[in-house]
Amino acid sequence: MLDDELEQVGLVLGLEPATTTEFRILIDETNYLQLDDLVVVETEVPKAGTVRTYGVVTEVASRHEGGRFESDTLRIAEEFTMDADKSRSATVQTIRVVPEIWVAPDPGEPAWRVSGEARDEALYADEM
Repeated sequence: MLDDELEQVGLVLGLEPATTTEFRILIDETNYLQLDDLVVVETEVPKAGTVRTYGVVTEVASRHEGGRFESDTLRIAEEFTMDADKSRSATVQTIRVVPEIWVAPDPGEPAWRVSGEARDEALYADEM
């Protein structure tokens, strides 16, 4: 069970496959992730229960959703002749799974910034 003090930072993206070793997060508009941040996602797995997937942010990206061409940036950001939404995402590399049932996180699952006891678990400090 996750600590109630953890901060939700986004959702697991579902437009491309999440895997056991890497997944992407759509970052909430009111939050941020940066390189080396630790995150966790809980997934309910049939016959296994709750699996916590811990990961480290390896890349952060932003883009305009709604544009198709590079030149659309001008129409969106300066001319205001084209509508688009800003989207920020993070690529996450899995570093630990508890219990060790290696399944991919489900799309749409909340992602939480790791701190406190969850951070200790993510970094194996609970086993030292």
